[in-house]
Amino acid sequence: RADFERIELIENGKVVHAAPTRREGGHSSAELAVDLDVGAPCWLALRTPPPPASGKPGPQATVPLNELGQPLFAHTSAIHVEVDGQRVFQRAVAEDLLKEMERNKETIEKKALFADEHERQHVLGVHEEAMAILRKRLASR
Repeated sequence: RADFERIELIENGKVVHAAPTRREGGHSSAELAVDLDVGAPCWLALRTPPPPASGKPGPQATVPLNELGQPLFAHTSAIHVEVDGQRVFQRAVAEDLLKEMERNKETIEKKALFADEHERQHVLGVHEEAMAILRKRLASR
């Protein structure tokens, strides 16, 4: 119902195609038809333009609003494209995620409350298992 201005195709976090909206019978729509040459593993998603980041310097663009007066934004789940059996892997993102997981584990160890020690060890074990998988993927690349 609200004019979302355009739809964007995102590849690995970057806008690669966009199409403007048009009014049709009391609502806005957009159509994006592209031939996409994918030569390497990637992830793809569609979104409407995000609102500007708060505190970001520069001119403030007009932001589309929903019926409640809040910034309008939508984003699909990612579709992962495999090429030759390989999925996208961004080392810097993986390293940042591992650091975040380590900080989260430390916070859990120091501050989290559990019903019992078994529950505590289970939660910490899930973190350890995920961190081990990520370390292995980092070491193999």
